[in-house]
Amino acid sequence: MPQPQNPAPPQDRQPSPAELVRMPVVYKLPGMDEVQVRSNIVYKRAGSEELRMDVYSPRDGGPAEKRPAIIFIHGGPIPKTASLQPKDWADYVCFGKLAAASGFVGVTFNHRFYGIEQLADAQGDIDALIAFIRRQAPTFGIDEGRLALWAFSGGGAFLSEVIRRPPDYVRCLAAFYTLMDLRPFRSQAPAGFSQDVLARFSPVVAVSEASGKIPPLFIGRAGLDNPGLNAAIDHFVDLALKKNLDLSLRNHPEGYHGFDIRNDDATSRDIIREAFVFLKAHLL
Repeated sequence: MPQPQNPAPPQDRQPSPAELVRMPVVYKLPGMDEVQVRSNIVYKRAGSEELRMDVYSPRDGGPAEKRPAIIFIHGGPIPKTASLQPKDWADYVCFGKLAAASGFVGVTFNHRFYGIEQLADAQGDIDALIAFIRRQAPTFGIDEGRLALWAFSGGGAFLSEVIRRPPDYVRCLAAFYTLMDLRPFRSQAPAGFSQDVLARFSPVVAVSEASGKIPPLFIGRAGLDNPGLNAAIDHFVDLALKKNLDLSLRNHPEGYHGFDIRNDDATSRDIIREAFVFLKAHLL
């Protein structure tokens, strides 16, 4: 699994895709490089394509110990032909290790969010991953009744189903600089693509349609992110507060999209640390 150590580009310059995938998370914990990693486990086959996940576990657990799991949902769209798929990016490797060093089992994985027309395919992959983890929970030392979903960027679209119809085994959610409303992206969809699909994958719509108790949610917002993206986050927060949800919001005033790898500063580290504290409060 790659462990690139390339220096980050200046914060005020947008890194290239090749740079982004090699940038580690700016927050570290003791022991995170000594955790147990099980790599390239096939959780689903879609035609000839094998979808794989990595599982990060603490080394100090016994075989019968069952720990809560954090499932990290990457964003996109990601080119199908990319030489390095998301679970092998430096930031997801770091988050998996951070989860294990914090006492959880961390799960990183690839899903088929290759284009806006494949939202349903990617959601099916995520559903299959969760079902696989719960079915194989004893193998991985996971408590199948204590899961958290942590989404990044475009991966926020895939929190919609859990918000709309919350399962009791998803105890909490986290979202960093996430896409909360896909409806403005109709022009990027293929001709004839249903606006209803974009609404289905928009958390701002899901929170209004929710039936059941929505899990507690931690949001990390990047103050210097795309204004439209932040406007959707702000709209979601407003709707969530009107429904009196358990919501924690941390804004990074100088944060760029991907502040957890681009802004190497105390605020980024505080937000990441607070996200893990939030997850511990609801999972442990």
